[in-house]
Amino acid sequence: VEFENLTAYYENLFTTVVGLIANAVKRAYFFENSLKHKRYIPDTAILVPDVFEKVLDEIKNNKIELGMSYSLLKIISENKTYPQVSQTISSGIRDNDYIGLSHDESLYVLLSNTRNNYAGLVMERLKKKSIESELVMEESIDE
Repeated sequence: VEFENLTAYYENLFTTVVGLIANAVKRAYFFENSLKHKRYIPDTAILVPDVFEKVLDEIKNNKIELGMSYSLLKIISENKTYPQVSQTISSGIRDNDYIGLSHDESLYVLLSNTRNNYAGLVMERLKKKSIESELVMEESIDE
């Protein structure tokens, strides 16, 4: 909007839109928190198997329909509890990546919008934190 056209109407309109957006984000935040105990293993950022597999299916659909890339790392970590592994991995990945447990009790890291050649950087970062991982090829992703 041109400076000359900025009026009380535009100010009120802008304030109203910002308020609506803020309320929607607040409701989404409270909704997400109310489901946290159903989505995550307690005291971790690890998705439970059913939720993780739904997220993985959605990411697979995004690849097919939108051409979005992803990488899947299988965690090979023994003698660590889920909270320990979760804390270590969470500090080495982005907020839009997921840690999840499959139905066969394997732990995975789903790197959204990441090509396999960049997944190596994450694998190295995790290795420095004593977390071993391997890249899962797409053919073997289907559990």
